[in-house]
Amino acid sequence: MTGDDYPEVALRRGEEGVVKFAIDVDRRGRVEGCRILESAGASLDQATCRGLVTRLRFKPARDADGKAVAGVWQREMRWKLPGRSSDK
Repeated sequence: MTGDDYPEVALRRGEEGVVKFAIDVDRRGRVEGCRILESAGASLDQATCRGLVTRLRFKPARDADGKAVAGVWQREMRWKLPGRSSDK
């Protein structure tokens, strides 16, 4: 995601943080939903899911027999205010 994705309310409030999330992927590789596992605040959580759900694309996951299956992709998104040093 880019600085343009930073929520305006979070910018005004000086909010930063890490959002841990899970993306549910159907057997066709399409994103079905986004769940917040660890919050960094409502505006950052919402921006994380909104941006990922619209942008992510997956190849279908396969089981041991090669059959397409649904899955879950878990990661974290680190939100840093634009212009802030990454070592703080």
